[in-house]
Amino acid sequence: MTQLDTLPFSYFKEILPALFGGFPGASKTPSAHELAKLILPPDQIADTKTYVRLRSGIAELLSNLNLQNKRVIFPSFACHSVTKAAEKIGARITRLPYPLTAAKLKKIDLSKVSAVFVVHAFGIPADGQKSNMEEIAKLCREHKIILIEDCAHSLDYPQVGAWGDYALFHFTKRLANLHGGLVISKKKKLKNDPQANSRFPIKDFIRLILQTATLRLTLNFVRKRQGLHTETSAAHQIPKSGYKSTHPFARRLFKIELKRHQQESKIRENLRKKYLEKLPSNWTPLCKDHKVDTLQFPVVTPKNLCRDKTLLKLRKRGIMANRIWYNTDDPIAKKILVLPLHASMTKKDVEKICQSLPE
Repeated sequence: MTQLDTLPFSYFKEILPALFGGFPGASKTPSAHELAKLILPPDQIADTKTYVRLRSGIAELLSNLNLQNKRVIFPSFACHSVTKAAEKIGARITRLPYPLTAAKLKKIDLSKVSAVFVVHAFGIPADGQKSNMEEIAKLCREHKIILIEDCAHSLDYPQVGAWGDYALFHFTKRLANLHGGLVISKKKKLKNDPQANSRFPIKDFIRLILQTATLRLTLNFVRKRQGLHTETSAAHQIPKSGYKSTHPFARRLFKIELKRHQQESKIRENLRKKYLEKLPSNWTPLCKDHKVDTLQFPVVTPKNLCRDKTLLKLRKRGIMANRIWYNTDDPIAKKILVLPLHASMTKKDVEKICQSLPE
């Protein structure tokens, strides 16, 4: 079984130009604006900044938007880093059940809302429909509400990132990289420049090396025999000050890896199509459109099964499935199981995974 989070040794041939940027024949370091243009059309970009951790960029953005003591809407199924960034600057948080829809927004007093933070979980736009995002954007314009799109799980414009005043992208959710996040403003110049980051991130580089085939397979062998990992609050800590920009190596690597990611899109689309074809009828895919470039393949566990017990059984069989945001208050957080989906997988891998799912 091909492992989702394992990189082939050939990957290092790709990162060498990024590692030795500045030398003759090596990759040049792209600016934040040049990176943004790889994702969004130029007319959608007024300003952009990169950060070592995207959560730091979110905290700085919310602070610069003067959202202290202002009402901000979040979906209840979202990464704790996002809401911690809002709490850090003193915003008043209102959580709405997943998925966040225009219909749910209409049920609250929008005159008291200053911003809406939409999270495109797994790269699926809002509730899976573009029309819903169009309606959310229209509501925000009518009530002069700031609309922020969290596109950390996707690099798939215009499925995501096309409607908000601000768009947030991540360097490591979809790509192999050291670290990094991109904050893009559609209309206004962003305040404050993050500190230049010249110190090489050794810890992040070691983590990247551990993803190579032999080492990662060894780590996965250990994971098969352990219980499920539980995140601590420290995993979502935001620095008090001194936010740093993405290291030049990470920016060079993002450009290289994004090109590879785009070239492999058809492979991932065919794998999603095979999942939809072979998935047992009692398992519900979060997105039924095989052309939406989802982060892995999220499904809803049947009511008669325990998600975590099922996950452990799959891992013992060598299937490195996963769970995310499992400690949020939204009921869906206890039911979503994330199945592997990576361009190095085959259709036979997908069939084996589907056959391993209990009914």
